[in-house]
Amino acid sequence: MRPARFQFDDREACGIVKGEEILELDRSFFDSHVIQTATHRLADVELLAPCIPTKIVAVGLNYQDHARESGFPLPENPIIFLKPPTSVIGPGSKIIVPDMSSRIDYEAELGIVIKKTTHCVFVKTLQTIFSVIPVQMTLLRRTYKGLTFFGRVPNHLILFVP
Repeated sequence: MRPARFQFDDREACGIVKGEEILELDRSFFDSHVIQTATHRLADVELLAPCIPTKIVAVGLNYQDHARESGFPLPENPIIFLKPPTSVIGPGSKIIVPDMSSRIDYEAELGIVIKKTTHCVFVKTLQTIFSVIPVQMTLLRRTYKGLTFFGRVPNHLILFVP
């Protein structure tokens, strides 16, 4: 199952990509009890990012090889930072790289969508709270006007691939 958001006839919808078709759903694929309402050829729709997050929380330097290649020591505690929701784009969207960026790197990421406000989560209820987006590509702007930043990205640099 490949969940997707898409645009068709000037409207947005959610669906499931199946081969060369997308099965349109009556609501978000994050909801339960969705019903298929239509089928479209994949070539006739524009794929969008699978969700529009209110915030993106990221973890940096979270494995030894990455810390080593970055020249930083592995931190005792995770480095947590935020990315703006406006940095999310869909597959096939144009990636806008700022002129002042002299080095852009990419990383494959695991994206987790937290579907509702939560506190003290029990293992048996995880599926009702979290959804996993299997592949997310993040482009990292590591230099900006001669300064080096870790994990800060301008708009339009997080690409979701359903």
